[in-house]
Amino acid sequence: MLSYYELDANQSRFTVQAFAGGMLWAFAYNPVIAIRDFAGEVRFAPEELDKTSLFMTIKQGSLEVIDDIPQQDRQEIEGRMHQEMLETAIYPEITFQSTHISVSKVTANWYMAEIKGALSLHGVTRNERISAQVRILGDNLRVYGEFTLQLSNYNIKSFSIAMGTVMVKDELKFSFDIVARKESK
Repeated sequence: MLSYYELDANQSRFTVQAFAGGMLWAFAYNPVIAIRDFAGEVRFAPEELDKTSLFMTIKQGSLEVIDDIPQQDRQEIEGRMHQEMLETAIYPEITFQSTHISVSKVTANWYMAEIKGALSLHGVTRNERISAQVRILGDNLRVYGEFTLQLSNYNIKSFSIAMGTVMVKDELKFSFDIVARKESK
């Protein structure tokens, strides 16, 4: 029987890491940014794996630097990220809708998933692929893994400081450990 699971942002960890580039990259930060506000639903049935689906919405305004860096630097990074790169006021949400999920059972209550879907970010929608492990823990699902995205694929312009000697690289690394709670429908 197909079960519905609601994503629980408060019990989850979802981060993105940006990397510095340029001539003086060694003197710059590679900030880790927490994605704090997201919601969505997973549909999953161990006996009907082909019916698995995922929908997620992320509030871009919830992204914040979590590294131990000086407050002034944190404010500059967050300000430029929201205003110049993500243009959060224009594009407040990121959405992901799975189009196909291939699931294989590893052992009891443990699965590997290849998730293909449409990611809408910064006014651009592209097909992306994410690999994840899925664990069933009582009435909860735990989904975890990593993936990368290219800023340029979503028309997101990087920013630089120190007259271009330090800049944000095109590739971002995402890491997630998401808890989803079974809904009673």
